[in-house]
Amino acid sequence: MKNKHFFIIGGGDLQADLVLSVKKDFITHVFDYNENCFCKDLADYFHPISIADKEKILELAIKFNIVGVATAATELGNLTVCYIGEKLNLGTNSYECAKNTTDKSLMKKVFEKHNINHAKYFILKDEKDLEQITQFPIIIKPSDRSAGRGVVKVFDKENLKKR
Repeated sequence: MKNKHFFIIGGGDLQADLVLSVKKDFITHVFDYNENCFCKDLADYFHPISIADKEKILELAIKFNIVGVATAATELGNLTVCYIGEKLNLGTNSYECAKNTTDKSLMKKVFEKHNINHAKYFILKDEKDLEQITQFPIIIKPSDRSAGRGVVKVFDKENLKKR
């Protein structure tokens, strides 16, 4: 009989295989703000809590004395997994590691600190920062979005200012 609890952060279709795999050996809990998410009915328990609400999820993790926490295909979920895992000593990556690999501007700073080659980049906070850019085309990518979300190729300064 399953008696150990495992948390899965995120309930979209990309987490379904994870839920089904974990469910073979553990009592599963899925967290997602979407009360109609794909995995809602796959898990033993569903919690309509945003995956970004790491403190609230940590409280439940302590309450249920979880043995593990995981996610799949979500950088935001990875932040919460590592936060909880670090707090409960569950053998996850550190929260700092998750932040540095999720936020691309932090990742570039780690690369620079350790002399790891990487693409040239600029951190743009306002319009005056655009003056740094003199060669085109360039790729714009939000530092805090996963995969290709928000990525745009810009061919000239006029289109850059529109972004």
